[in-house]
Amino acid sequence: MVLRAVFPRLNAWLNALPDPRMQRMCLYTAAHLWWQVIATYLSRKGSRNGFDEQRQSGQAAWNMGLLCGQTAEDPRFDGQPTVTCSDNAAHHASRVDPEAVAQIPVLMFHDLLDRRLFDDARLLDRWYRMVVDGSVKEKCRQGFEQGGKSCTNGARYRYVLQLSVVGPQGTLFPLMHQEMDIRDPVADREDCELRSFARLSVRLKKGVSQTAHLPGGRLALLLPNRRGDLQTV
Repeated sequence: MVLRAVFPRLNAWLNALPDPRMQRMCLYTAAHLWWQVIATYLSRKGSRNGFDEQRQSGQAAWNMGLLCGQTAEDPRFDGQPTVTCSDNAAHHASRVDPEAVAQIPVLMFHDLLDRRLFDDARLLDRWYRMVVDGSVKEKCRQGFEQGGKSCTNGARYRYVLQLSVVGPQGTLFPLMHQEMDIRDPVADREDCELRSFARLSVRLKKGVSQTAHLPGGRLALLLPNRRGDLQTV
């Protein structure tokens, strides 16, 4: 499979995430639960229920086993593999530290660097380019709904600062993001892009220094100046 060839350690990373379950009572591996979340998003069924309705149809359970590594041969399935429901996956995800999950894209970035995927996209054959975008919207975190913007379905959202790596032919690889929902009690105002970027840059420096050696190049951040043009910092 293409996925296994490009990210051979992805399932190992997913299984290594914190797992508060009592393992001897678990039917599904952690990777299975996380792949259910990923598949729900990628299938674009419009809702979790939309994905749930078809999760057991056809070869879906066997294909999920190939993705997550928990195949039909797992004795826990007793010869009949199944796909967990979205409520089970969502409950599991809610008990795991989001910061631990956010390290998965960083580890994937490290693998792609080792494969020199970004070499042709480097600036002056030296700098790996990163773009910071402050126009990305995300549903409000739990406890931060007050003051959030509303959208058509009644959910509330805020803008987040997203950092992406520029890949071959202008493709973007989202690497990490930083919420802009922290309120300054002194200034009596919400976060701004610059303060959010100050926190994001600390995470970027820590994450890259620990997981990637940047073969043959360094990082270049592309930020818009006051005229709207991109500048390198």
